[in-house]
Amino acid sequence: MQVVIVPFLKLSKINWREFNDYVMRQLPLTLSLDNDVDAMYKNIVKIITETTEKCSLRRCGKPFANKKIRKHLPYWNDSCRNAIYNRNRARNKMNKNRTADNVQEYGRLKGIAQKTIKNSAATYWGDYCNTLNRTTKLSSIWRTMKKMNGIVKNCRTQQISDANLTAKSDKEKADLFARNFAAVSQDENFPGPFRLKKQETATSLGEKLRDIKATFDHGEALNASFSLHELKRAIRESKEKSASGEDNIPYAKIPTKKVDSCFA
Repeated sequence: MQVVIVPFLKLSKINWREFNDYVMRQLPLTLSLDNDVDAMYKNIVKIITETTEKCSLRRCGKPFANKKIRKHLPYWNDSCRNAIYNRNRARNKMNKNRTADNVQEYGRLKGIAQKTIKNSAATYWGDYCNTLNRTTKLSSIWRTMKKMNGIVKNCRTQQISDANLTAKSDKEKADLFARNFAAVSQDENFPGPFRLKKQETATSLGEKLRDIKATFDHGEALNASFSLHELKRAIRESKEKSASGEDNIPYAKIPTKKVDSCFA
């Protein structure tokens, strides 16, 4: 199976001020060019994609198997990062030129890094303990303690076995799950009263679906106009950290604050 590597965006490196200014200058012009919805959509995607290339850094994605799982420490901050960076620079300098001054400087920065990490961990743990009360669950405390120790569990299932079948790929796992779910959900497994009630409900819903289908056939529901506040609410309620679609545009890149000027 060929693995397709898709370049993805590092949203923390985007110059959002420059991105927002450029997009807001171009969008009103694009929306007034043509009334064709498909052409308008392609122009919007093109503007956002080109602007992202200018205002952000891109790096190539890697398959999951080649990714190194890093320990996530909740108390890690910029002070710890800078201290480790200075320590590593001093270590590299010492390895290239092992003089007494370089060795002494490396030892000094190593001690500073250890003290900085220790103080940061103690401060974080103290602040977390101040938030505990009688309603705090013990499981959340244990999870925090494991995170403090850098314990990360890899919950990715490698393979699933059922009788004489072994599913390794995602498609095989999905097919195996579908077959078992279909076997469990058969009507023969349900009692008689439940099957009768299910048949009555299906008949009632079938009539409602036919009415809805007749409405869609006339194009009334699909072609109904939406208001500006409905668009703003849909964008506002979207999840910024969700995966992007085929256009590779995440919700975080949609300018929500100045959407009014696009349709003015």
